[in-house]
Amino acid sequence: MPHSSRVCAALLALLALVGCGGGGGGGGGPTTINLGTFASTVPTPVPQTFVNPLTSAATITQIATVGPFAIDPADLPAQAPARGAVELDVIFDPQGPGAAAGTITLEYAGGGLAVPVTYAYQATAESVIWSVLTPTLDFGLVDVGQALDLVATIQNASSLSPVTLTSATLPSGDFSIVGNPFPLTLNAGDVGSVTLRYAPQEGGTDNGNLVLGPFDAGGPVTIQVLAASPGGGQEDITDFGAQSFVGGLTPTLNVTVPSDAISLTIECLGAPGQGFGLGELTGPGGKVYENLASTGAYVWVPGVQAFSTTVPNTDRTNVQLVPGGGTYSFRVRRFSGSGTAQVRAIVERRPGGVATGGVLPLNIFLAEGLSVSAATAATDTRLQSILSSMEQILSQQGISLGDIDYYDMTDPAYNVVSESEFPTMLATWTAQASETRMNLFFVQTAIGGGVVGVSAALSGPKQNGTAVSGAMSVYSGFSTGTVGLIAAHELGHFLGLYHTVEQNGQHDFIDDTAECLPSGTNAACSVSGGGYLMHWQAVGGTDITDGQGLVINCHPLMEPSATGSTKPGGGFGASGALVAPTDAWQLPQGWCGTCAQAGLGR
Repeated sequence: MPHSSRVCAALLALLALVGCGGGGGGGGGPTTINLGTFASTVPTPVPQTFVNPLTSAATITQIATVGPFAIDPADLPAQAPARGAVELDVIFDPQGPGAAAGTITLEYAGGGLAVPVTYAYQATAESVIWSVLTPTLDFGLVDVGQALDLVATIQNASSLSPVTLTSATLPSGDFSIVGNPFPLTLNAGDVGSVTLRYAPQEGGTDNGNLVLGPFDAGGPVTIQVLAASPGGGQEDITDFGAQSFVGGLTPTLNVTVPSDAISLTIECLGAPGQGFGLGELTGPGGKVYENLASTGAYVWVPGVQAFSTTVPNTDRTNVQLVPGGGTYSFRVRRFSGSGTAQVRAIVERRPGGVATGGVLPLNIFLAEGLSVSAATAATDTRLQSILSSMEQILSQQGISLGDIDYYDMTDPAYNVVSESEFPTMLATWTAQASETRMNLFFVQTAIGGGVVGVSAALSGPKQNGTAVSGAMSVYSGFSTGTVGLIAAHELGHFLGLYHTVEQNGQHDFIDDTAECLPSGTNAACSVSGGGYLMHWQAVGGTDITDGQGLVINCHPLMEPSATGSTKPGGGFGASGALVAPTDAWQLPQGWCGTCAQAGLGR
């Protein structure tokens, strides 16, 4: 055989030997080597033995890689004796936790030959585990101009992975990181800390999250932050989840109400066809608000699908929260339907436990047939005049309108809304709102023309997407002042106010509203209707009393005022009364579709 033929035959035999990358595979590709489990945040070198397949000494270089595996550059080029072994470090450089696979292709050059060999690897990068030793930083109340420091402590509870945190995102501009803790490197098992400073610049609530290492490998670490300054407040929600009913009642549920709370609201949401009410409510020290015989001092109204009740919903002294806070126990009663229901408790907290002043944000839904749309609402003269009238009425109790989102109802069926369509409209359209707020609908005709305004509930829930998630008013046919009065009246119902007196002579249960006659005057009311916004028939008044203002401000849809505002000087009543528009006197009999219900007279 000629010399050149022998060389070619030797080369073919050699390629057959090394083509499987270290042996095995039988032509199906290189055998995969499992390197094991390693840190996910840093590269790890793993020593591996490589055998020179040539019959002569060879220089080893790396010519290709796929995936997070490569030979340590410091080891290359490497020299290997003929058919001899050399140890090189394979660097596993994961891009995140989990299993990874890849290949390395080396070239062995020597004796006139240059032979590529591919090696396949797999490895697992562990997930970083954080133990947040201070999951919540609760600053409580800090006065404007003062500062308070709290320490957030965390542990890298991983087995292998060191983590370096290089930055943090803060809940708001009122917070800062004390000192210069970054970069903060924590090896597996290490404990570290960061000091957060709260220095409020104005009254308000600054709840949020401190996020450590938001962009770092092995991060982020999230710590809840609770903080407020006078004029602010916060809301605590206890979600009891799906509750079953035995004998028509849920199990006894408990909620802790702190000393700075202004109200406790119990909400229940079930499927359509279910109806709920308050079964039992007991406060600290055994104070009974409602009992299983429904003869307690507390006043409530059964709700359809969604039920909501708030303590206090009156200015009567025996139905206020127990001073100093404590544990409240309650059960919800089911009147109709079957199945479970979602139950939660909402605690509204304000500095000093004082419910004065507040902000009411709105979702406003506009029927298709109106002269205004969501796109033009912010600059529409008529709509903004209506809202200004509403705010003027509410301002008697230091309440202002907050942020407003506008939505178009594109279904023309809701231009004229029948009684049966009203719940469907509320459930359908409020479910599309991006924020949970007071939902107010403006339509052409309400309840088939039988009324001009209606609230779906007397004390409605802080929930979107239910059959009772809002109130409705006509948009035209009256002056902007009267439409503002109608809308403010219905918002009053949704936020917990009854009519000061019903057509049948039944009065509300707020002590500082005079007991006027359904029509005409008496010794208590020298002016027909007493001048009250919430009189059953609009007969010339827009007054909201302090007792009524307490109820409104305690509703969970109300937000704390950033400035801690209270009602303007001059108060309410004769010295500061607003005058209802003259055409309000022309509203039809029974213009408000929200009427007295069971339990009002207790």
